Amino acid sequence: MFSLLCVHGTSGTDAHLGALHYLPAGICLVVFTPGETNAFAWPSFTQTKDRVKDYLASPENIRLNKSVKHENYLQLMVNVHEESIVKLEKMAEKKEMENLFNQLVEAEKRFDELDVGEIKGLLKIFDVKRTKLDEKRKQLN
Repeated sequence: MFSLLCVHGTSGTDAHLGALHYLPAGICLVVFTPGETNAFAWPSFTQTKDRVKDYLASPENIRLNKSVKHENYLQLMVNVHEESIVKLEKMAEKKEMENLFNQLVEAEKRFDELDVGEIKGLLKIFDVKRTKLDEKRKQLN
């Protein structure tokens, strides 16, 4: 899948993204500033022009289906990153509980020093460890 990315702004350094369109012809990039005649096209003006013509020649319903608004694209990226953050937070919590469990086993920390959240987290760890022990016991018998 290929795309056309149009970038426009009030100056060369103050550019923002317009819309991201998927093109079967290839990828092209157009950067321009409104009111100026200088524009940048990648890979070249000729190839960009041909790719845009091919895109515009496709039926409108296909073009609209393949069009993605920049805001939608950004929301998709935010969602992906939020999911990875949640996974990292769960992994960090698991590691903290493992560390706390090890501190209890090594008598570095006493059980009465723990708060409710730590106790609930440890109960989950205990359940997982108990399940693993039961599985190993079954394998040995």
